[in-house]
Amino acid sequence: MSHVAAANAHSAHYVSAEWQTRVHLAAVLRLLSHFGMADGIRTHASARVPEEPDIFLINPNHLMFHEVTASSLIKLSTDGEVLDAPEGQAVLNAHLTHGALYAARSDVNCIIHTHTEAGVTVSCLADGILPFNHWALEFYDRVARHTYEGVTLDHNERQRMVSDLGKFYVLLLNNHGLTTLGRSIPEAFKRMHNLEKVCRTQLNILASGSRIIPVRPDVCEKTANQYAARHNSLLKQPLQADVEWQALIRLAEHHSPGFDD
Repeated sequence: MSHVAAANAHSAHYVSAEWQTRVHLAAVLRLLSHFGMADGIRTHASARVPEEPDIFLINPNHLMFHEVTASSLIKLSTDGEVLDAPEGQAVLNAHLTHGALYAARSDVNCIIHTHTEAGVTVSCLADGILPFNHWALEFYDRVARHTYEGVTLDHNERQRMVSDLGKFYVLLLNNHGLTTLGRSIPEAFKRMHNLEKVCRTQLNILASGSRIIPVRPDVCEKTANQYAARHNSLLKQPLQADVEWQALIRLAEHHSPGFDD
């Protein structure tokens, strides 16, 4: 069977909106791998199923990010019930944390969690994300933090995580890693992509030992609002109008084809 025919055969099992979500979430996982944000088979990215607020998709725990396809994603309810999973596919307890966040935040439609060297390093710093540069100012006064409690298996910790997140779209998991949320899949990914660059750049700046040029607080807030306005503007437009996301999809298609199978 040809690749196109195989993709069409898989997509026939889903309504078009869900299939598009599957394809774009699979693209996110391929892009995370391409940009060096994977951690073996660990960490997850998920997306809420359109028109089904209590149901979401997440990557299985035995596939590397570059192996995930639209049809290999697992479908679950926010309380952890597996609704659709290809034979042999399984997911770690991480899906319960994602489910708790979706249940608490009706505005969130995508969640990405990473363990990168830069992200974990910054998560160990008491000062967290610092407003040193243009990229970092997207997150000025807009990052929540959650105290490390070990592997997240305790239901009570999930509620503490929800409480710590509050209204924000970025959660710095102390001594652990990064989590970004988005009202759309592109928003969550672009937020994580930018956050990862921020962490790498911050570590380079601190390692230089040189004096740092401060940015005035009013300019920090102005720039953060400009980022927010851009995100808000894109949400009001068709997905095809997001030229940056379309470019990222082309990148995934070029370097990691087959995610739409």
